[in-house]
Amino acid sequence: MDLPLSNECKRILAYAAEEAERLHHSHISTEHLLLGMLRETDSFAALAPTRVKIALASMPQIVQIPPHLPKAGCVPDPETAKRIAEAVWLVMYGEAAVEEQKPFQADFENDLWTVRGSPPSGQETKPFVAVISRVDGRIAKIGTTVVRRDLLE
Repeated sequence: MDLPLSNECKRILAYAAEEAERLHHSHISTEHLLLGMLRETDSFAALAPTRVKIALASMPQIVQIPPHLPKAGCVPDPETAKRIAEAVWLVMYGEAAVEEQKPFQADFENDLWTVRGSPPSGQETKPFVAVISRVDGRIAKIGTTVVRRDLLE
């Protein structure tokens, strides 16, 4: 059944398209529709956040829309992940300690790179570990005993 769209609905769709374009997304998704509904000031959806004390300005953070990022993410491959981990490890542990941990290994799962050092055998040195987001390059965890619980399940 084809139902006609109200003027309010047409404006919401237009706002959703603007939000998708503003965020450099190639399609309109549910988060864009939500932002479009919130911009239509007379709609029920726009009034709902005031009832739960959520400011309109904070809504993009709540729906977690990432800024414009490459489709492959900021860390698209294992070599990039290794370079990021090495840069942080150099600051934390120093050049000599990082050199002893080479070669580095990078594994990818659940949009996260896990980079591990390879300490020399026969030493009690623990491997350096860094968990890095493929999407935005954030370092989720770093140290020598990082455990990824999602990999244990």
